[in-house]
This record gives sequence, C-alpha cells and structure tokens, in this order.
Amino acid sequence: MAFMNWDEKYAVKNLEMDNQHKKLIVLVNQLHDAMKPGKGKEEIGNVLKSLAEYTVSHFTAEEKMMRSIQFDNFDAHKVEHTKLLEQVTGLINRFENGETLPVMEVMNFLKKWLVDHIMKEDMKYSTVAQPA
Repeated sequence: MAFMNWDEKYAVKNLEMDNQHKKLIVLVNQLHDAMKPGKGKEEIGNVLKSLAEYTVSHFTAEEKMMRSIQFDNFDAHKVEHTKLLEQVTGLINRFENGETLPVMEVMNFLKKWLVDHIMKEDMKYSTVAQPA
C-alpha cells in the first residue's frame, strides 16, 4: 500500500506540472519504502538524493512556467521553494552525518508539505497556466 496517492483534486490543470507532481509522489513513496525496517542505508540515501534532485528540477520547471505566464505571486512562491530545498538538504545532511531520521516525522513532513504546497500555492497559478 502506497504511503501517498495521487488525487485529481491535486491537478493544477497543467499537464507538465501535474505529471511532475505525480513523480514527486512516486519518489515520496519510494522513500517511505526505503525507510522501512531492514532496508539499507545506501538505498535510503539514494532515494533521498533522487527526491532532492527531482525537486530541484521540478521547481526550476515550475518557476520557468510561472515567469512565462507572468505569475503575480512568483517571488513568494519561489521563497517557498527555497525553504523546502533547505529543509530537504538539512535532512540529507543529517542522514549523511549518521543521524537516524524519525521515519514517520520525515514522511509526514514531506506529505504535508507537498499536499499543502499544491493545494494552497500551486492552485494559485492553475487558473492562468496554459496546459503543457
């Protein structure tokens, strides 16, 4: 059973962004699976890095799209992206320094952030974004 599932209520009506959000959910689920007891530290590290790298790629694409539609709330939205990247980088650093990450705390943080960000912030551009 997946930790997190895509729901059409998350759709921002931009195919590229929706597909990228779906991929982020897949990566969150992969991290959840990797953090289960018995999984190796290397596997967790690899998934954490993949999640961080894909998040950077997604934010870059999303910010490019927002600039192309002259999204009014661009600066505030970019600040939210920067904050999340700092938090994810912090998690990776803690993990790489040998700290045991509390699985449910990390997973609930990622799920809450992703859902809240899509529903509260990304929906603001969904009415003006052109489908990709």
